[in-house]
Amino acid sequence: MKEKTPNKLIGESSPYLLQHANNPVDWHPWNEETLRKARDEDRPMLVSIGYSACHWCHVMAHETFEDPRSAEIMNAGFISVKVDREERPDVDAVYMRAVQAMTGQGGWPLHAFALPDGRPFYGGTYFPRGQWQQLCTAISKEFSANRAKLEDYAAKLDAGLNQPPIFTSADSEDESLSAALRTGASLLSGQMDTVNGGLGAAPKFPMPPALTFVLDYALLEKNDSYKDFLLLTLEKMALGGMYDQAGGGFARYSVDSFWKVPHFEKMLYDNAQLIRLYSQAYRAFGSLEMLKPVVESADFLMREMQLENGLFASALDADSEGEEGKFYLWTLDELQGILGNFFPDAQQIFRLGENDTWEKGTYILQRKSPLKDLAARFGESEEAMLSEINDIQALLLTEREKRPRPGLDHKALTGWNGLAISALVHAYFATQEEKYLSAANKTADYLINEMRTDDGGLYRAFANGRKYIPGFVDDYSLLIEGLLALYEATFDTERIVQAEGLKGYVLEKFSREKSAMFSLSAKGLDDSPAQVVETADGVLPSGNSVMAANLLKLSRLLEKPAWEREAEEMIASMAEMVARYPLSHGAWMRNVLMRTFPFIDLVICGEKARSFSGEISTHYHPNVFMSGGDEVNQLPILKNRFRKGKTLLYVCRNKVCLEPVEGVHTALEMINERGTPHKFGR
Repeated sequence: MKEKTPNKLIGESSPYLLQHANNPVDWHPWNEETLRKARDEDRPMLVSIGYSACHWCHVMAHETFEDPRSAEIMNAGFISVKVDREERPDVDAVYMRAVQAMTGQGGWPLHAFALPDGRPFYGGTYFPRGQWQQLCTAISKEFSANRAKLEDYAAKLDAGLNQPPIFTSADSEDESLSAALRTGASLLSGQMDTVNGGLGAAPKFPMPPALTFVLDYALLEKNDSYKDFLLLTLEKMALGGMYDQAGGGFARYSVDSFWKVPHFEKMLYDNAQLIRLYSQAYRAFGSLEMLKPVVESADFLMREMQLENGLFASALDADSEGEEGKFYLWTLDELQGILGNFFPDAQQIFRLGENDTWEKGTYILQRKSPLKDLAARFGESEEAMLSEINDIQALLLTEREKRPRPGLDHKALTGWNGLAISALVHAYFATQEEKYLSAANKTADYLINEMRTDDGGLYRAFANGRKYIPGFVDDYSLLIEGLLALYEATFDTERIVQAEGLKGYVLEKFSREKSAMFSLSAKGLDDSPAQVVETADGVLPSGNSVMAANLLKLSRLLEKPAWEREAEEMIASMAEMVARYPLSHGAWMRNVLMRTFPFIDLVICGEKARSFSGEISTHYHPNVFMSGGDEVNQLPILKNRFRKGKTLLYVCRNKVCLEPVEGVHTALEMINERGTPHKFGR
């Protein structure tokens, strides 16, 4: 049997690309050499985009890209390019927009057919093998016979896609933002499933940026309907099959409206954001139901996704042993054998009836009821009920660890690790467990010290001992956000110095003329297909929305009014999008809250500063940022705040400080006083 010859992907670091390195398809990586080859040979490009944990990417790979006949057609007609969308969000953004414009839908795997210069003229997502072969054959013939028609279409599509982004003019008056907030909040409420929780219909994604806005809006507006919806959603997600009831952590989404059947892959970015959200909800409302996913999911990240260097891997696959979800499924016989005397209680805790099976007699574990209801049924306290559930989960997890594991995409991405830092800090806020803070510091130290380019920037990715690809704006914004969270937890001013340095790099390399927004990719990235500006918040917040929030906080800490004006311009320019499309602008909605409700600087200075901040951080208050220290330092916001022998807490609302107090309880009462929306004017 003839031995397979690896294609051009064999030298790459991405686990996803390496999965295709032995395909008979002559795959090329996306780089300047490949782009030059397409131009020099004057051949159309076939750009295939996916990621390691994408189930249907694997299906198409096995069905089609491992098939000799499919490879023969592709190799004869195209320069075929494989792209890991997690490594190259700039490439993904360009071709996703094109496919969405052409077909009205998008997703992964994503396939675009393009001219030799990279401009797309056709595309789609998943194709069965026979259809794919017919399509590739037809497009190859069309390129030879009617190239001028394809070039004309590509030119028109490119012109439409590359129109400069249109943002509303920045209005410095609060009325426009307040109106946008009210309109957006009203539209968002119309998308709330008040029976099963979640936003929109099946398939249901958690949408952490939008749900975080719901939490903050509920607290700031004292809105009970938003609060009830938020708690319902978080409870339903934590009870359902989308949540791993044995080991913690959330799958990417639920295929149904009830959070029962997950798409089984686990993404770092989902879990990081949800740890943070559940921590905030626990600290705001005090429910053990909210704390449980914080602890279990943070422990899951550290147990299953943390690498030796302190970074976190990108994803766990849905598949193991060639089957989707097999790692997470149980038969009744297995559960009886593992749980022994616990099994009768487990039947009361989890959905293990005949009508609750999924496929082939297997169960996706789901809890029947929230803790408070289970405790009442068993005649136990919530704490005792939680302890028994934990004992059952420990038995299941120990047994499950013996199974063949899903594949791990060990590629570490800087921005996603910034999210992990924030998540671990918020797990620390909720629990005061130092292990989470220690892990967050280890991750931050590696990113700051080891993931740096020669000119002081960041690399985006680390895999197989190699750091590569210059960072994108979200890498900078999410790492800065993580550093700011670490500063709140530790009052280590070095984290602010690091954040300030990264902000300066963003200003130099990502700024655009006549626009407050930053480009996705840095100036001078030769193989970037276009200077894309990303502002939409989906499952992940956009780099621009996060950077606007970072600028607001840094401007206060460092007394940089120009940075605050920059953030205000960014936020105000998004008013129309917030009002029209709130679900896809959740982080911008939170930014609007920061501008329409009083922003509170809580400054704590003195020898008890860390212990006071730890106590305060067990509570959650939107629009509050803590700073301080146990000794005099050079941070501008702390200037003249220290008094010998005292620890003072300053509550400053819209840059107006009340008299300092010496008690945490008093400071919390001052923070909890309801603030009214304020004007931008100084």
